[in-house]
Amino acid sequence: GRCLMLTGGRAGKRKNGHAANVPTCKQADAVEGSLREYEQKFLLDALSRRRSLLLYGQWGVGKTWLALRVQRQLCESGLTAHYLPWTSPVGDCIKAIAQALDIPTTKTNLADKEVRCTQAEMLAAIGARLIETGDILILDKAHSIPVTLRNYIEQWLEQGATILLVATLPASKELYLKFPRWELKPLDYRSSY
Repeated sequence: GRCLMLTGGRAGKRKNGHAANVPTCKQADAVEGSLREYEQKFLLDALSRRRSLLLYGQWGVGKTWLALRVQRQLCESGLTAHYLPWTSPVGDCIKAIAQALDIPTTKTNLADKEVRCTQAEMLAAIGARLIETGDILILDKAHSIPVTLRNYIEQWLEQGATILLVATLPASKELYLKFPRWELKPLDYRSSY
């Protein structure tokens, strides 16, 4: 499988074979890995079986760490998973997702000039590619995604795409109604000693 991690809407420069500015799991693996083993297995099982989820929780409980770790493990198991944090401006993030999925972001018009694809064209192509390839899309900071784009994401879900959304405590139950929800609770370090 192919493994792609992006940060800030675009790939960082490579350092030692890893994208720069993307948190690595190695530093926290020894302690946090054993404490979040159940959560990792749950997410790996769900995503491997093509089940989409909304993972949410308080700020700082380890959602991003867990998403990155699961993404890496999915890739190591031979699946293709793409981790992207949602960023502004919207157009840049849509373009980054399209590029991660090898979707052209430009096209040739009738006058043989290269022009940018519209956001609607890229969003339609993203959904089609996710369904066609079976790639897994992990979108972090999903609570920041504008409502109009949430509708596209829910359409991709309805059409069979596998998506893990990661959000800081969705303020409203109306966010991502069609996604099964799973709350990541803070760790109680006292009980682990």
